[in-house]
Amino acid sequence: MHCKLKTLFSILFASLFFIACNSSNTTAETEVTPKTTKATNLPSDLYNRLVNETEQIDFIFHELPISLNFYEKKSILQMLNFLDRATEIQPKNCKPQALVIFTSSTDAIAKAELFFEDNCTYFGFYNEDFKQYQYIVPINGKGLDYFSKVMSTARSNN
Repeated sequence: MHCKLKTLFSILFASLFFIACNSSNTTAETEVTPKTTKATNLPSDLYNRLVNETEQIDFIFHELPISLNFYEKKSILQMLNFLDRATEIQPKNCKPQALVIFTSSTDAIAKAELFFEDNCTYFGFYNEDFKQYQYIVPINGKGLDYFSKVMSTARSNN
């Protein structure tokens, strides 16, 4: 009797594990990318707030097995300098690579998605309800070089 119960529980556990894994994959495949109604670059007041108040930037990659975290002011400023605020672009229908969170000591200042594919290299900054991108900010040349190296290293180690 003990052996039958053990087998039954093993089968039940394996079934639940299989169902849980399949349901999480379905959610990821049906995820909808938020849209923006128009392309607007980051306004100066928000950029200045990011420069002055950001104490941490976290990049949480959706498919690559890495995350990036920046705590030092010099590194934070380097990341912010990758934003090309002089150029406005229209967003394309691309897949985001990473969620980016800019935080101060008390709260999240901004959340964005990093888009980094061929002809699709920008940050989409969310509005307050996280349903649309309010600002689309291209990545400049130094940022392109940096993220190219990060992505290629992560893919080769995967």
